[in-house]
Amino acid sequence: IEIRRYEPFTLARIENNKTFMEAQDENFKALAEFIFGENSENKKISMTTPVFHDKHQNGWIMSFYLPDEVKDLK
Repeated sequence: IEIRRYEPFTLARIENNKTFMEAQDENFKALAEFIFGENSENKKISMTTPVFHDKHQNGWIMSFYLPDEVKDLK
């Protein structure tokens, strides 16, 4: 086991109410489009870690860390 401590950070995230497998594919595709430049500034971002995939009520949330220099993208 490895324990890490992170300073406060911003996440890009998406959620849906599908099965785990459907959500995993769709959420990753949407977040990949975001980092490949489909965002408010058409800016490409390097893939980052950690990536989180969490159960939420009736669906799933996938999120990943945004570096400080791009934390205001939408």
